[in-house]
Amino acid sequence: MSSPPPAEPAELAGLLRADVAAYNARVAGAITIDLRGVDLGGVDLSQARLEGADLSGANLAGARVDGSALVRCRLEGTRTDGVVVDAYWRSILDAIALVWRGAGAWNAARVPGGEPRMLDGADFSGAKLAGIDFGDTFLNHASFQGADLSDATFKKAALEMASLVDASLERATLKFTNLIGANLGRARFDGATLRHCRLENVLAIGTSFARATIVGGEWRAGDFTEASFEGATLEKTGLNYARLTRARFAGARLTGVSFVSTDHHFADFEGATLVQCVDLGTIETGVPFDPTPN
Repeated sequence: MSSPPPAEPAELAGLLRADVAAYNARVAGAITIDLRGVDLGGVDLSQARLEGADLSGANLAGARVDGSALVRCRLEGTRTDGVVVDAYWRSILDAIALVWRGAGAWNAARVPGGEPRMLDGADFSGAKLAGIDFGDTFLNHASFQGADLSDATFKKAALEMASLVDASLERATLKFTNLIGANLGRARFDGATLRHCRLENVLAIGTSFARATIVGGEWRAGDFTEASFEGATLEKTGLNYARLTRARFAGARLTGVSFVSTDHHFADFEGATLVQCVDLGTIETGVPFDPTPN
């Protein structure tokens, strides 16, 4: 039995206004929920399944909503004034709206050394946020899929399990940033600076770190299949147990990088400079790591 076709925003809005239970049944099992541009002002949505919905351009003024679900929706241009939520979620919704106003508005409102901002689970997919400063911001499980984060700053930011698939982070600065378990597939960190960052268990398939400066940090057990480190500088970075299948290091300089139990089958180190790098063989024999042609 085939599944029903995806519902149109107008159909879903009608169900939400008339029968929330019918709406919940309609979207059960849906991968995406499209509520772009709908008018739900003043509607009681507290029992509606909204988490992960695209509410871009929608009117929620005066609606009653479960805040924990709403902050995980895409809210570009969404009208949320007067939304009835617990006070805890109100401040987070205001912060999300500020991000969507752009890097200038967000950066101007930041208080250096102030309380960390909580944006866990927020959906900023496709956002144009070049130059934004997300220092001391919690963005765990957030989505930046396809977002422009070039020249952004992520000092002491938390992006554990976040999605940065196809995101642009050219020339971005990440320092003491937590990216454990994040999906970085095909993201571009070209020319970026990553200092003492945690990238354990990341998915970075096809990701580009070309010409990046990578200092310290634990990148243990990450999947860097077909990733590019061409022209990059890596110093004292732990790539232990990582997968580097068909990764490219042409022209890179690696100093004190650890490759213990790393899968570097078919990785291309041609033209790379390796200084005092180690693997299991180094531990056993004292001979520095020197990848042989595959």
